[in-house]
Amino acid sequence: MRLAPRQPCERESRAGSLQSGVACRILVTMARTAGFKAGPVLLELLLWLCDTLVDSYSLRYNFTINPKAGLGHPWCEVQGQIHGNMFLYYQCGSRKAKLFGPLGMKVNSTKTWERQMETLNYLMEELKKKLLDVKAGIFTKNAPPTLQGRMMCPWKEDGRSGGFWWLSFSGQICLLFDAKSRNWTVLRSEGGVLKETLDSDREMTGLLTRIPNGDCKSWLGQVLEIWKRTLEMTAAPSTGPGTPRSQATALTPGSWILGSVLASSVCLRILGQVL
Repeated sequence: MRLAPRQPCERESRAGSLQSGVACRILVTMARTAGFKAGPVLLELLLWLCDTLVDSYSLRYNFTINPKAGLGHPWCEVQGQIHGNMFLYYQCGSRKAKLFGPLGMKVNSTKTWERQMETLNYLMEELKKKLLDVKAGIFTKNAPPTLQGRMMCPWKEDGRSGGFWWLSFSGQICLLFDAKSRNWTVLRSEGGVLKETLDSDREMTGLLTRIPNGDCKSWLGQVLEIWKRTLEMTAAPSTGPGTPRSQATALTPGSWILGSVLASSVCLRILGQVL
């Protein structure tokens, strides 16, 4: 799927995105190298930088699974975000998503969100089964963990796919999965048990790979088309050719590259002292 030709400022942002995507993979590799020695603070910093360096052309889904949620409370919640703004909220079992803002209203008129919810709801169900599987040994039967996660897939004009899964317990990221390379990165001890549980299930690893590489890429392309039309309809006259761009829209590829290099350099120096 091809988007309409971009204006110069959009092309600059896209070039910066390509550089930031490379930086993101570097930071994930650094996290894998650091392992447990780096400690939770540095690992959180690396992942925060990875998240920050990816521009608005990415679709993200944050989710929480609580297998033992009390009566009247959802056992699963999913938030869809683009450009840092939530446009979709879903509670497992409700069979209906809540859509927000102009983008959400436009998405509501398509079948895109229905397909997303069907796929994500199935994944949540499968993850819940893993958490409740006592034989897996993740936690005891009486105390199944609450799992938080994030899936992120960036838009790539060359058609290549890729994405990341971040999984955490009690707000602490413990496991990463690179859907492109199919590499797991264990960041905390509990992540090792979770990794073995998920990696030993071929259907589960297939889902974790297929959703970012296939489904999410298709969803993102459709949502971006809707988002682009929404921006064109709501754009203020003051954003015409003669209006100076703000600092936020005037970022150049050079500034993205410099930021990526500086961030990576700082982390590498810290890692050099830790390892």
